[in-house]
This record gives sequence, structure tokens and C-alpha cells, in this order.
Amino acid sequence: MREWRYRSEWKEFVYMDNFSQDPQNLRSRGRAHGGVVGSFLERAKNDPDYEANFHSNLGYAADAFLVKLGRPFLEARSAGWTAVADGHQQVDDTAHSAASALEGADDEGGATVRRSAPEV
Repeated sequence: MREWRYRSEWKEFVYMDNFSQDPQNLRSRGRAHGGVVGSFLERAKNDPDYEANFHSNLGYAADAFLVKLGRPFLEARSAGWTAVADGHQQVDDTAHSAASALEGADDEGGATVRRSAPEV
């Protein structure tokens, strides 16, 4: 009896007893993650005008808010979006490395099989 498992990150069902992965498929999935890194890094940037115009827009009475909550929030926001971008970049890098390793294992395994059979 075959065991089916749903791989939600791939949005497809795969057989668990015969797992076959195409290196180009791995690379394309990695590129999908690598393609969004730039947008997350763009979101990580803080608006320089916000802090520069903070006092002129809200007055000096709001300075306590800026010091206690505003700056830490902006720093945490930037660090969070950068971490998300780093995670996607790591998935992209890992997918490319795994695809190369699969191709190398296929080549090495094929060479071993060729040498083990007698020439006909």
C-alpha cells in the first residue's frame, strides 16, 4: 500500500516510497523565493523623512513617544523584514545547492553502475 503525504510547501501530493526530484524543479522553486528578496529588503528600509519631520509634524511634546516607542519599533520592523528576506534567500541558496548535489549524485551513481556490469 502506498503512503501519500501532502507537501503543503509544494502544493502537491508525492509518493513517500519513491521520491524523485528534478534538479531544475528545485532550482525554479528556489528562484521563486529568491525573486521576492528585493521587495522584502525594500520594505525593511525606514522612511528617513518620518524621523526628520517628526517634531515639525507632531511637536516636541511627542518626543517621548519617538524615543520610547518610535525608534525601537522602526528598528524592530527593519530587523524583522530583513530576517524574512534572509530566510527566503537561504531557501534559494539551499535549493540551488541541493540541485547541484542531486546532479552530482546522479553522475557518480551512474558511473558506479556502469563499472559494475560486465561489458556485452
